[in-house]
Amino acid sequence: TLDRIRCNSLDFFDPFAVFISIRILSNPAMVEVTFFTSSIMSSTKMQKSHQWIKQLLDMKNIKYEEVDLALEENADRKAKMFEASGIRLLPQLHVNGKFYGDMEELQLLEDDGQLDAILSGNA
Repeated sequence: TLDRIRCNSLDFFDPFAVFISIRILSNPAMVEVTFFTSSIMSSTKMQKSHQWIKQLLDMKNIKYEEVDLALEENADRKAKMFEASGIRLLPQLHVNGKFYGDMEELQLLEDDGQLDAILSGNA
């Protein structure tokens, strides 16, 4: 709001200040993206899925928490993940506590143009 007031009172056009104002005013709600994985991956498919999801999130500049379920300290998170998804397959992506899938499901969402809305909290 401060930038908006400042922009409106400028005697000259400052596109950077206008851009900052728009970004602040249109900031989406906080989105919690959790990537559940394991440092002990038993298959090549699991390793490829892990790498693909990480690359996708990084490419989209999405901030996410990666939770290694092979670690004993994450046992409680493991139980909550399984409760939310109903499956034990890894890796999994959850947004705001809701299960959205593994690599194949995420690829379908991406192909349908739905993944960006989910990751930005607009789904």
